Amino acid sequence: MNIANIDSSNSQNLTMQALDTFTFPLTGASLIEASAGTGKTYTIVNLYIRLLLGHNCAPLSVEQILVVTFTNAATGELKERIRQRLRLAYLDFFAKRSSDAFIQQLIEQSENIELDCQRLALASKQMDQAAVFTIHGFCHKALTEQAFESGAMYEQSFILDESEWLKLAAEDYWRKHIVTLPAQTLQLLLTHWKTPEALLKSVGRLLSQQAKPQQHATITDAIDCVDRYVEQVIKIKQWWLSNKVSEQLSKANLNGRAKLAKPATLNAMQGFCSSELLQIDFDKTGWLLFGPEQIAKAAKKGSEDLSHLDFAQFEQLQSMLLNCMQNLILAFSGHAMAVVSANLASHKQMLHLLSPDDLLLGLQNALNQQAQDNSSGNALANIIKQNYPAALIDEFQDTDPIQFEVFRGIYGSDESNPISGEYKSCWIMIGDPKQAIYAFRGADIFTYIKAKDWVARQRQYTLATNWRSAPSLIDSINQFFASSSKGFLFENSIPFYPVKAGREFSGLHIKGEPVKSLR
Repeated sequence: MNIANIDSSNSQNLTMQALDTFTFPLTGASLIEASAGTGKTYTIVNLYIRLLLGHNCAPLSVEQILVVTFTNAATGELKERIRQRLRLAYLDFFAKRSSDAFIQQLIEQSENIELDCQRLALASKQMDQAAVFTIHGFCHKALTEQAFESGAMYEQSFILDESEWLKLAAEDYWRKHIVTLPAQTLQLLLTHWKTPEALLKSVGRLLSQQAKPQQHATITDAIDCVDRYVEQVIKIKQWWLSNKVSEQLSKANLNGRAKLAKPATLNAMQGFCSSELLQIDFDKTGWLLFGPEQIAKAAKKGSEDLSHLDFAQFEQLQSMLLNCMQNLILAFSGHAMAVVSANLASHKQMLHLLSPDDLLLGLQNALNQQAQDNSSGNALANIIKQNYPAALIDEFQDTDPIQFEVFRGIYGSDESNPISGEYKSCWIMIGDPKQAIYAFRGADIFTYIKAKDWVARQRQYTLATNWRSAPSLIDSINQFFASSSKGFLFENSIPFYPVKAGREFSGLHIKGEPVKSLR
């Protein structure tokens, strides 16, 4: 996503309301920001229990509460955490008392303890059928269960790793579009990508994220740029040989430590000028090794005057080379992304294969198509919403643009009941936006900001208590970030919210001496 598309002014730098798990609305779309150690998983499970019991909402079964996270390990851990807490909650409800303040409050407000006990016991036994999925697992289930509405093919093989097919697609591109290039263009391009694998490594992640380049260059323009560079290289070669520049430099009494004065450098340049090569690997300075600045640095008292030689043309040559390489990389990166993506899709379609990314794109396309085709409503979205009236998206900071559009396509168009004013479904996004800067698992910080701007301000919450860290460390972190008006780059959309310590302990001591929490 283009940074320019984010209007940080939409998000006001105001203190978010602290989340009260007991009164949190279980209808409509809501956003919860949770820093590390603030009890995010505990909060998710508490909301899950409220949904099961129908606390200020309609009671749901474990198969109706969709919980989405981003790895198989995380889904297994989360499901086990829910199962354990349901068992404990059942025992507390059965005993009609609990040491957990949240459960105790639910017990006190229960209208039918026996019925709630049954619901908790049944949910605990049915956790194997619970709708706790990875994002790809959810998309796969939605596409296969609603194959007719989504337009998905019934018989397709699911592959977790499409690298083999991606490699074949890149090799196809290399054979058809790289090795057939004019020799001079190919020579330069091979200095950047020596193999199909190198090309794929360069554009592979962009392909998986459906990235759109902000700069463009055509292959025709890139080749024209190479031709102009070649003309300049030929002129330099002729000038060097006709003026016997190697000989003049070797006799100029330059500083012996200067690279351009060394016989090996001059011999390499002499050989280059007699070859068909377009580029010589001196060092990071490139052609500027023979530029006026380097010539002046190499000169010493008693050196020959070389002002009659036009070394400034090497500066022009370096500029042309950089421009030429930029155009080549831009042109062939964009072209390769389009063609390799099409090749990959063709291979998989022919063999009826589906990858994890195909699941996301397939569900997004199906939702978009349904929205366009049905003026009366999105049938696919409505069916998914009926199956899963409540959705909790864990680690929401790891969401990319496609994932956000999928869930917004399902739950974002939810309309409230004209009589009660309540929404038909519940969509809760939970995450720590500060973690999105690492782009872990394809996270896109601009998607998070877009989602936050989309959610109503009064439906945005934060977990304000850290239960993991020592109070001294929490106080230090609060003071450190609060001392700056711009703690983060997008401070209007992702401001720093101080948290309080949830428990008292003194922290680390070494030989009886306390260690400072923050250095």
